[in-house]
Amino acid sequence: MQYSPPAYLSHFYIRYLLPWCALLFLACQQQAPSIPTAQQDSDSAQHPFIYSLPGYTDDTPISHNIVEQIWQHLSSRSREQLRHALNATEIDLVMRGWLELAILSRYYYRGSAVQNQALYNWRNRWPQHPASLNLPNEIKILQTQQAAKNIALLLPTQGRVSIASKAIINGFMAAYYMASTSQRTATQLRIVQREPQQKLPLLIQQLANEHIDVIIGPLAKTDVAEVCQLKELSVPVIALNNSVTCVNPPPHLFRLSLNIQDDITQLIERLTTRNMRRLMLVVYDQPWANKIGEQFAEQWTAQYKRMISYNRFTAKRDLTKTLKSALYIQASEQRTRRLQRRLMTTLQNIPRRRKDIHAIVLIMPVEQARFAKPVINFFHADDIPVYSLSDIYGSGSQQQLDQDLNDIRFPTAPWLLNAFKFKKEINIAFHPIANTQSKFMALGIDIFWLTNRLNLMLDKHPIPLYGANGKMTIDEQGIVHRQLDWAIIQNGTPVYLTLPDDVPIAPKHG
Repeated sequence: MQYSPPAYLSHFYIRYLLPWCALLFLACQQQAPSIPTAQQDSDSAQHPFIYSLPGYTDDTPISHNIVEQIWQHLSSRSREQLRHALNATEIDLVMRGWLELAILSRYYYRGSAVQNQALYNWRNRWPQHPASLNLPNEIKILQTQQAAKNIALLLPTQGRVSIASKAIINGFMAAYYMASTSQRTATQLRIVQREPQQKLPLLIQQLANEHIDVIIGPLAKTDVAEVCQLKELSVPVIALNNSVTCVNPPPHLFRLSLNIQDDITQLIERLTTRNMRRLMLVVYDQPWANKIGEQFAEQWTAQYKRMISYNRFTAKRDLTKTLKSALYIQASEQRTRRLQRRLMTTLQNIPRRRKDIHAIVLIMPVEQARFAKPVINFFHADDIPVYSLSDIYGSGSQQQLDQDLNDIRFPTAPWLLNAFKFKKEINIAFHPIANTQSKFMALGIDIFWLTNRLNLMLDKHPIPLYGANGKMTIDEQGIVHRQLDWAIIQNGTPVYLTLPDDVPIAPKHG
């Protein structure tokens, strides 16, 4: 006898259960947006180019458009990422050729002649490689570069900016002597000292009349502002500072400085790409730090409308209280005390911090940061990513003290991360200045390379400079922007932050 379900069960199935099952099926078919885990990121990081190069194929011929897409993708990677990928044993031969070419394109510290010879040797080794058969535009342009022959360093060796100025000159000379013999022979250098009463515009014109190709300097902000007021310049001038009054600069004026705005821009970009929207900002209550904090907060709130917590402190004793309050530890302790009074007994309790913070941003000197990070850990917030700016780490001479900075992430120059093999030689030759004035030494090195590649950076298809201070580009106003690398402090020493392991778990609300 065949069983027939009661009528009320059929009614229940049709009216309630069947629609619910249909909705569940449709929901399962839709892929919900997810945030990658650290393990997922580590898989992609081990093979960063094989799986993501646009249009990548084996050694079969590809169009020039695809060649350019692949090259642009490689150009967006840091020097360390390229080396890491090249050392991977899983990559195929064609990919190895691409990576070798990308690294060679940044091999210019010995000069254009040496770089061109290295590129020529690469083509001989890879005659059938897609990039050898169809050279990327950047490589074609590299082979036409012309170095500056007469360079004037308009930098003071006395006065209030003389310490930084001397370090810049030392870095410039270090890069000069690292260049090939042929380039040194072809380059004439002059270090020019401005007389106290000498007018800067007249001095620049005098140097131009003496057939100087490029002028490096001035360094002081007031001098940069004075140059910016000129209507025209008959020779390129690379100023080593900037001025807020420089709104309409003359053509051929370029401004390269260690601008904190580059740090802020990249910090916001990194937080954005990692879906970190809820920030706790901790600022040292001093004019310079408040200015940076306000810049960051203004740009962040303009984009995301809100910042979950903005906190200032004046001294270390205030910092503990500030962090305790901002993390809601104080509120947790107050709840425990109220409960104890109600129950009239003592409770064993671990205070609970707030759970809605994606990241903590510290804007403070290194001395305060060494105190702040252990306090954050003590208040059970060691799992929250902590960020700062490039000046959070000094010369590296206090590694034991810098252990307290462990796990802080910050943008920094490749020079600090020992990305250049010849850094050790320069540190020995210029000790102890190379340590105490490391960032200005690196700036001097970049200036030498910049003078020899200025025409490439201003080309219709501009080629960036991958320098000691990061990837450099020049905008329409003549401002040189730096794209820094990312580091994390481990065992008191900064190392490359190669894995995006700082992705938060998305909260249920907001």
